[in-house]
Amino acid sequence: MIDISSSCNIAQFVSFDEFSEVRFVKLASRHIEGRASDDLSQVLAALFRASNSNLINLRFFHPGTSTGAVIVRDIESVDEALQISKGKMVSGGYAIASEVLKLGDGGVSGVLAGSTVEFLMGVTPRFVDQVDGGFPQLPSAVGERLLRSMYGDHVELSKFEPGLRVEFSIHPYDVGHMGRRMIVWDVYRLANPSRLKPIISWPNLFSEWIGDKLYGQLLASSLGLRVPKSIGWLHPFVAADSTNAIERWTPPEGITFGENTGTSEFWMRSCPSLRRPGLYPTIRGRADPTNWMLGIDPLGTEIRSCLEQQHVDAKFSGAAFCGEQSPLIEGIAGTGEQYMLGLCAPETLPITVQRSVACLAEEVSSMFGRSRLEWVFDGDRAWVVQINQIIGERREAISPEVPNEEYIDYDPIAGLAELQEVINYAKIRGCGVRLARAVGLTSHVCELLNNAEVPYVVRRGLKPQIG
Repeated sequence: MIDISSSCNIAQFVSFDEFSEVRFVKLASRHIEGRASDDLSQVLAALFRASNSNLINLRFFHPGTSTGAVIVRDIESVDEALQISKGKMVSGGYAIASEVLKLGDGGVSGVLAGSTVEFLMGVTPRFVDQVDGGFPQLPSAVGERLLRSMYGDHVELSKFEPGLRVEFSIHPYDVGHMGRRMIVWDVYRLANPSRLKPIISWPNLFSEWIGDKLYGQLLASSLGLRVPKSIGWLHPFVAADSTNAIERWTPPEGITFGENTGTSEFWMRSCPSLRRPGLYPTIRGRADPTNWMLGIDPLGTEIRSCLEQQHVDAKFSGAAFCGEQSPLIEGIAGTGEQYMLGLCAPETLPITVQRSVACLAEEVSSMFGRSRLEWVFDGDRAWVVQINQIIGERREAISPEVPNEEYIDYDPIAGLAELQEVINYAKIRGCGVRLARAVGLTSHVCELLNNAEVPYVVRRGLKPQIG
């Protein structure tokens, strides 16, 4: 065990013995200094004032034992705390009264082990022993940059040497005896920290909480990829269904990350919990982020956030599959909306564009493995405007010819919402979809069909053009 009270921000607490003698006091200086009072009632009153939740926990233990402590949670007053202490304190025992830090306050808890960090919202750091995966696992430096974008520079993972295991929590307001946003709960040395290697994977519970698109861009930026300057705005509500929404904390200044593209224009991009290709709107120009999200999804059932993303001066745009033997790169001149919607086929890209995107795709695959990348080339370099990992095998995009009666015809001009209806009907009938025009293999049209595992072909006489 390492003494953390002098070098780390810890939860405010008061320790006392069976005779109500105050032993230790750790409160923010604005509430009480050290042993400024030996009166337990006064010190407990100061602890209640210091607690953001106006609640405290009491832990009773006996010296020399590491297990079996009795914990009473969410105590509301000094009188209640004193009464409980009389009934729970054992001969020769001690008690620790500590501030209550709410699990649902909008912060996260996590564990830093060696050079790997794992974290999740709404839990204690012990979640790593209780939750079966589904949470971010990142290199510690990357995790620190990502969490700093949300909670500010109080996130200090890099201050700990690699041989330690650190249990921590991060909150959207100042807590602890040092009045900072990161609390350290426990620190000890690892026997073999070099064996711990992070595996980056999403979707996960945290990416669903903040929105898949926002998480992917924030993670890409934290890893050093070229991402346009962006501000992520969290939806003020999260709903498990269409009737029950909970209000949540949102960073008041947004989540800022990325590099300046040199333009003055912006895009607004809606971010659902999971990837929904083309289903929710993207608009060119600025809008009030909260009102825009509430207009799309009032309860936050699907939309978790939106991105206010700086425009890239697009000479060419497109998408790529990364992590294959060689990346599949497709695109068109200018901005890529028409291509993504399947309204135009991919064009032959200049060699300089292909090389730039290929280099970016190689970086992406080295970090994420098999992935889908949406890119924009500004005449000098390629930017990441969206990124997703590919789970499982990517199916061949164009299926063999089947008899005409086993097709449903679809023209991309009808829109992606219509395509989803066509897909649903095709799955019921057990047939395929025939596209009325050539589309890119990396377009949203092919992505939706592949994800649904519905066979499809391009109408006879039309062929996709691969750049």
